[in-house]
Amino acid sequence: MTELLGPLSILVNNAAHSTRDGYKALDTATLDAHYAINLRATALLSVVFAQRFDGETSGRIVNLTSGQSLGPMPGELAYAATKGAIEAFTRTLAAEVGHKGMTVNAVNPGPTDTGWMTEQLRQELSAKFSTRRVASPRARLVAFLRASTRPGSRVRSFTPRAAFCTPNGPPSNPMADVCFTVPAMNPGKKLRRAKRDDELHAYVRGPLYPRPVLYTLLALFGVSAMLSMDWFGLLLLNSDGVVRQMGIISALRVTAALMGGVALTSALLIAHYKRLYTYTSEENVFFTLAFLLSFLLGGPCALAGIFA
Repeated sequence: MTELLGPLSILVNNAAHSTRDGYKALDTATLDAHYAINLRATALLSVVFAQRFDGETSGRIVNLTSGQSLGPMPGELAYAATKGAIEAFTRTLAAEVGHKGMTVNAVNPGPTDTGWMTEQLRQELSAKFSTRRVASPRARLVAFLRASTRPGSRVRSFTPRAAFCTPNGPPSNPMADVCFTVPAMNPGKKLRRAKRDDELHAYVRGPLYPRPVLYTLLALFGVSAMLSMDWFGLLLLNSDGVVRQMGIISALRVTAALMGGVALTSALLIAHYKRLYTYTSEENVFFTLAFLLSFLLGGPCALAGIFA
């Protein structure tokens, strides 16, 4: 695909499968068919796209939902379950790939006339919108997300909420043909933490350090950890000789200095990965354990070396 089209910059998961079922008709085959198209295909395409993202293209993923998290959809249990799951998937994926400069958005366009609506159904649905019309398949909101949400934006994922508008409802969004309620935002600019609300699927901040600084910290952590392991190995094999040559106070000070190097770099890396991920990642756990261990070992040694 890339050989034919060049580097891919945007993925729009728009395929959908929908049949009438309800609790009396839902069976394994119906559920599996909905799952395969609505959720499984969306998830697998998204993760492959994210894995191949090289940071040079824009990196946009847009998942089409249908508002199943906003209310019931009687008669379509399989469709509601699988399309609703896309919103949960979008939240977590946005949190995972935000540090790469990618954006993941869920768009809920509402009823869209792609040729399947009867005139009677179109009139019934149009009456429920303040614009007195249903959506047309022009995808202007998707184009807006593709062009305007740049890497570095604080907001990595949000879902425009489609709504049947009433006279007292929200105004129509100029980027779409249906009524949306969206968080007020200026793409590319920082969104203050105080302005977050339930319509934001994920509030993902960018990395704390640029790559050169991060790699330097990782290298310093590795060197500190290696020197510390060599030092403790020496103490275990020849503690009496070390004490005779250096003295107990000097040995404690060396231990404190090495543990301080591990603790300091660990603390800086903890701050980086805590900012990067909204969940407890392997990096969070590893550097937290390294910090605690080095602090517990180095703290008493530092106190003894200072006050002895």
